[in-house]
Amino acid sequence: MLNKAKALKGFTLDSLDGAIGKINEFYFDDLHWTIRYVVADTGNWLAGRQVLISPYALADVNEEEKSIAINLTKKQIEDSPSLDSDKPVSRHFEEDYYGHYGWPMYWGGPYLWGAYPYIVRDREKWRESTQTEKAWDPHFFVIILLSIIGVAITDYAPTASWAYWIFMVAALGTSAVAIEKTLLHRKDVSFTKLWVTQLIHWGVTLVAILLSFTFIKTGRMTNESSGLVILLILSLSTFLDGYHVGWCFYLAGIFLGITAVLAAYFEEFMWIMLVIAATIIVFSIYLEKYLMANHNAIQEPDGKF
Repeated sequence: MLNKAKALKGFTLDSLDGAIGKINEFYFDDLHWTIRYVVADTGNWLAGRQVLISPYALADVNEEEKSIAINLTKKQIEDSPSLDSDKPVSRHFEEDYYGHYGWPMYWGGPYLWGAYPYIVRDREKWRESTQTEKAWDPHFFVIILLSIIGVAITDYAPTASWAYWIFMVAALGTSAVAIEKTLLHRKDVSFTKLWVTQLIHWGVTLVAILLSFTFIKTGRMTNESSGLVILLILSLSTFLDGYHVGWCFYLAGIFLGITAVLAAYFEEFMWIMLVIAATIIVFSIYLEKYLMANHNAIQEPDGKF
């Protein structure tokens, strides 16, 4: 049965070991049009803090007795992360809150409730959705491969490398938008703001690369040295974009920077670069496994309910 939120205001909240108070208000997510938390008025118990109850804990609504059963004990609620009454709900608080109860984080997927468009209480499905969400992103391999090709072109045909690096800027920018779009459910930003930010970031990068080619025409820079400068520009831009996109861009930026240094000091650097690329890929795989294991550990129930 569907219930209007305002009709539930004042309903008693019954925990597994007794009533904890009444519904005072709701935290409404206007981006996804859903209620994220019920705010309980607990009277003198837990005074001075907001007592938030996630819909994950709501079990049953009894309209006749005007009460809602919740699958939590008073001890669990009392030990939950504390939030002062005058403080807003931050993402840091939510991470602690959901970690305390062992629930999947609702921003951990593309749907209304993370990996699902509705609330799922089956913990086995939580683990399955985590593994699906953490599946390896192919963009990282593509970025490394395109970087190796670009370095090879710069090394063996420096006069023709400018066209490729312009394409590389477009490829990196597109990959950044594609990766960050999948993370929108974890951020409080719109897709418009996302692509405008990336457009400015990679647009400025493109301008810097084009300016480096003007130095060749004026005789201030050779084709070889221009290629190294472009590598450094791309390295810095890719690394800085890691702040928005994630660790894969950090690693790609480091790879491009190391490649530029090697190219400046060693003539036969391609084999060294390939070894570094392989090392970074292996490291990234282990990093991904570590992050997945850490994510799963956070969502383990720790024996709660």
